[in-house]
Amino acid sequence: MSSNEIREIRGNKISMIFQDPMTSLNPFLRISTQMVETIQLHQKIDKKAAKAKAIEMLKLAGIPAPEKRIDQYPHQFSGGMRQRVMIAMGLSCNPEILIADEPTSALDVTIQAQILELMQELTRKLGTAVILITHSLGVVAGMCDTICVMYAGRIVERGRTEEIFESPRHPYTQGLIRSVPRLDQETKERLYSIPGQPPNVIDLPDCCPFYPRCEKAMDICREKYPPVASFENNQSASCWLYAKEAQNV
Repeated sequence: MSSNEIREIRGNKISMIFQDPMTSLNPFLRISTQMVETIQLHQKIDKKAAKAKAIEMLKLAGIPAPEKRIDQYPHQFSGGMRQRVMIAMGLSCNPEILIADEPTSALDVTIQAQILELMQELTRKLGTAVILITHSLGVVAGMCDTICVMYAGRIVERGRTEEIFESPRHPYTQGLIRSVPRLDQETKERLYSIPGQPPNVIDLPDCCPFYPRCEKAMDICREKYPPVASFENNQSASCWLYAKEAQNV
């Protein structure tokens, strides 16, 4: 696609909320300049209408007195408020897909909950699908319908949230879930951690990249990358433990 064709998709059909609200906004430009430019570019409306749309989105995102705050600079907003601005910008063009890359990692726990609740509420209203990139299993459990677990840049397990948490198939997924503290169980054992270190993704071998850390590794894991095995409820995993299931696909 040409640059112009890609620009029609970016921000218009697919939008993004970046990880750090402190650095995602240009500190030299007012919020109005950054939001209005985006809306004008994609919605093909004049500056007055674009500013009205920007104020409406800030109001939906929970920014108090949006008519005044829109003409302020990013440094005049707290971290949580900047992330609300980023959400308002991301949804201002009614995208079909919103990619949220660790949208709460730089915020404290209370603000995190508010931001996640806001994202759920706005995306439901606007009918936007969300791809949430996160390492927090708690956020995943509360936000997501479907989970794709990735290791070394590849999806190793996929399924409905309930299925992944109740019956994880891949050893990496099992290790992730075991490493989360349980408040409903008393134990004197140390919290589990997956042994070893992640591989160098620049030069990955053609075998399973998780085998050096896997407690269930077999000889074939060192030789080939495992095929995708499918299970009930549309769950799937790439692991040699399920070679028979993979053959039946």
